[in-house]
Amino acid sequence: MAELSQTDLEAIAKYPLDDSLDHLRDILRKADESVAASALDDGTGFKLPGKPRLLAAASEQLLAVLRNHEVASEIRSKTRNLDLYSELQKIMTRIAREFNYQYFRPLAQLVINKASDTEVWAAVLNLVTNFSRTTPPPSASTSFDGTPIIRSSSSFQGNEQTKRHLDVALQYELRGRIFRDVQGFFEKYFEQRSWSQRCTEIYNAMKMRHANGRWLNFPDPPDQVEVWNWLTRLQEDFFSDAPGTYYTTKSTSNMTGGEAPRQLDIFLKSKSVTTLNHDWKDVLVIGEHKQSHHGPKELLLQLTRYMRDVFTSQPTRRFVHGFFMHGSTMELWVFDRSGAYSSGEFDIHEEPEKFIRALVGYAFMSNEELGLDTFIVRKGNKHTIIFENDVRGKERKLELDQEPFVKQRAVVCRGTTCFRTADHSNVVKFSWTSDKRPPESDHLRLARQKGLKGIANFIGYQSITSIDELRSGLVFGRPWIIRGDTTLEFTPTQSHVSHSLKLLQVSRGRSDQKRRLSTSAASSQISKSDSHRNVVDRGYEMNPPVSDNGAKKRRSFSEDATIRKRSKLSSHGSRLQEEPNMDSSSLYELSNDKYDNRIFGCLAISPAGRALNDFNSIPELLNALRDAIKAHRSLYLVGQILHRDISENNIIITNPEQADGFTGMLIDLDLAKPAGSSKTGARHQTGTVEFMAIQVLRKAVHTYRHDLESFFYVLLWICGRRVWEKGFLCNRNERPREDVFRRWYSGSFEEIARSKQGDMHADGFKQILSRFPPALGCVKPLCTEIRRILFPLTTEGELDIGTPPNPEHLYDRIIEEFEAAVSAVADARHFVGLL
Repeated sequence: MAELSQTDLEAIAKYPLDDSLDHLRDILRKADESVAASALDDGTGFKLPGKPRLLAAASEQLLAVLRNHEVASEIRSKTRNLDLYSELQKIMTRIAREFNYQYFRPLAQLVINKASDTEVWAAVLNLVTNFSRTTPPPSASTSFDGTPIIRSSSSFQGNEQTKRHLDVALQYELRGRIFRDVQGFFEKYFEQRSWSQRCTEIYNAMKMRHANGRWLNFPDPPDQVEVWNWLTRLQEDFFSDAPGTYYTTKSTSNMTGGEAPRQLDIFLKSKSVTTLNHDWKDVLVIGEHKQSHHGPKELLLQLTRYMRDVFTSQPTRRFVHGFFMHGSTMELWVFDRSGAYSSGEFDIHEEPEKFIRALVGYAFMSNEELGLDTFIVRKGNKHTIIFENDVRGKERKLELDQEPFVKQRAVVCRGTTCFRTADHSNVVKFSWTSDKRPPESDHLRLARQKGLKGIANFIGYQSITSIDELRSGLVFGRPWIIRGDTTLEFTPTQSHVSHSLKLLQVSRGRSDQKRRLSTSAASSQISKSDSHRNVVDRGYEMNPPVSDNGAKKRRSFSEDATIRKRSKLSSHGSRLQEEPNMDSSSLYELSNDKYDNRIFGCLAISPAGRALNDFNSIPELLNALRDAIKAHRSLYLVGQILHRDISENNIIITNPEQADGFTGMLIDLDLAKPAGSSKTGARHQTGTVEFMAIQVLRKAVHTYRHDLESFFYVLLWICGRRVWEKGFLCNRNERPREDVFRRWYSGSFEEIARSKQGDMHADGFKQILSRFPPALGCVKPLCTEIRRILFPLTTEGELDIGTPPNPEHLYDRIIEEFEAAVSAVADARHFVGLL
């Protein structure tokens, strides 16, 4: 049996298998019983009597569960420097070509007999070792089998939210938005506060526990459990009176309110919350501790996954504090909607006062200092927002539902969150929009002045804060980039680094398997960046940044020690490397700003509605989409405004009696701009990638036809994906195994464009339609006709994806097809009862 390291054992203890394998035991037992014992010694997998297909299928299911488990991304194989996720993926790929049950039987029998987690994972390591010995080395011509690029973590929901998938998405999401060693960090958050004197008193009382340059009784080695016990003793002895209390979770079942199982090392919540189970809605600060690690990349990504869960559960939160410790090294972080930045690393033994001020300071911080939502007034179950000046120039109070009906599952994003008012007459929307775009309220006022129908009515707008305001007093150097399995490679232009980044995916320690996607200029730029890294690892940049007014930031009592500690940045293969200032969030728009300054505002509109995927009948879905397209036509042709972000979240279902006869309305004009206007200068993404038009993915200027194409993708997405997730009009157990829609948001922009273009060809489109549940078969003729209208064939037999010069004609044809489909469905009595 393979020997497990201490780090392996910690990961296994932290992420138990629980009941994740229970549903496989009967399958594995039946498969195992179908094999004659004598055949196992034969060593040929294909000569086995019984049911080899059953054996292979059962083994593949077992490997799939283990591959997607958290532990698989934490433990590395003993033969190669790859995590078990990658190793198991390779084995599953090989099963399709050849299968030999003798390799899998020891693991299968352990699962059948309900062996311990330690025994199961040791058997997995044995399987990987034995299997790798029989795997031929890849040839030079073998294409690299890497993880696809994911543009945003918001696309992942439900069981897709695995560590492996999220890490790739979050690396891209944070690209160009990570700052370490930010000047003024400690002064801003931990000095000159109402509780600063209390921190000093606590530190003075704790000095007796620090002697000879070390905290007494601090675990050595710093085992996670022992470090937690040490911290809780400090808390109980010295700051038990603080309003916040530190907790840990012993299993994933202790955390509720999340969409995926998570287990937290250290987190803070208010003493006023007394429930036994912990909820993500109550998390104030997150801490992560490792006895050892594979580099700052691993720690940062794990912390970011947790931050994503906090923002998902607390979508109107302004920012979140966090920290990680590895051994005795600590780094303090803040995450907001424009990225993450830190204090830089310091040693808790060498800078004991800094450690205590941070640890105790978190526990004493006010709601405002913790970044909580302080603008919604909460009294019991009543939540109220106040607009100082509504459309009539008067103060207006709106009571909100407690839960939003629209929110984004990401860290760096606009954070769009929509609530219905308690009387369900209005919608209140919170979002972080670029300071370089005109506010959505301007577009809504213009639509109101021109009498446009199908567009939300403006009620009021309230500005709350901005990223500039939240980060005031801080001085940022150059952004840092995550280095490791996924490496960003970039090409310089005349004045700045190009926005068209390419992702190189490389296996650690296997430089011979790198796939070179860059030009010689890009390679030169990488070389320059690598050489500069050596300077950065020794300290600040050669020319330290200064604040906007040119004055150097004063140093805190511990800043000199912090600078000395910079030389101790990790030397692991996975590391953070300084990155030149670059376009990092938009598809194509460039900016020289250090970071995205977003304006956080609250907008009230009417009428209220439901999310599009919350439709109650097929006619309601089709009517809502048709009316939203009518609204788009009016917005573009009459209002001369192009929406540019058509997605399932930006169309709501409305009551026609309260919405000028419209069943569907357009909302969220954050990314809209006057038709024919020049670029805004914002670097935010102009669209939602799942629904983005093929030409937009290829850098074309956005046109009305691209929005119509996005409407079409919304229809296909809901019929082929969302209904299965909801279990509406279908049986979830009958869902097609392959999710063809995943390729609409994974891969490079060009890969996504190619996937969509292939899906719009006849053969590809048949595959898309085959994903519809039987009850939605009546919608297939409509989809076929719209595809024919949007993607006519050229004389060469290729798809014509260009924009016709006559928009009225294209709008009319598509709207007519929707109306005909609604009539056909109604005549056929394809109505569905209420959910």
